[in-house]
Amino acid sequence: MDTKTLNELIESFKFNGIQNIKINDPFLGGGITQFIYSNTDIDIVQIEINSKYRDYDNISNIEKICKSLIFFINQYSMITEKK
Repeated sequence: MDTKTLNELIESFKFNGIQNIKINDPFLGGGITQFIYSNTDIDIVQIEINSKYRDYDNISNIEKICKSLIFFINQYSMITEKK
């Protein structure tokens, strides 16, 4: 994934109040994403979401994740249209 795209994703989470973002920690992985990228040249990301942001008893955190992803998708669309 392009560094600019990754930074946009990180900023999207931070903008929506998700501050503790880790890249390849504790999971390095990337086999599937690297395979897809190398065969398609399409930016790809795999996101592991902490259970506190998937807790149905805390809708506020679920909203933060959803808003972050929606914001990123909208930003990503503008980035890729400029290429």
